[in-house]
Amino acid sequence: MHRRALIALDTLSTEEKSNLTQALNNLDISDIDNAVTGNIQRMNTEEPLYFLKVDSELRAIIQINSPDEIEVMDIFTQERLKLFSKSKY
Repeated sequence: MHRRALIALDTLSTEEKSNLTQALNNLDISDIDNAVTGNIQRMNTEEPLYFLKVDSELRAIIQINSPDEIEVMDIFTQERLKLFSKSKY
């Protein structure tokens, strides 16, 4: 888990941590590029980064380093995402 994600993880409730763990455990990364699910989307980057909808409020950016390794890069709320998307900077 990336340092940013570890910092965010400390602020999550027990339920949110459980939801994150469950969302990650439910991913089938063996064929991730062909996965059609409502909770994951490939980001437009050179790195293998994906946007994961954990629950109704929680989001994560994950990087798939190998078929056996998912690294959580960042964790944030939907509200924070909306704030950044409205920012002019």
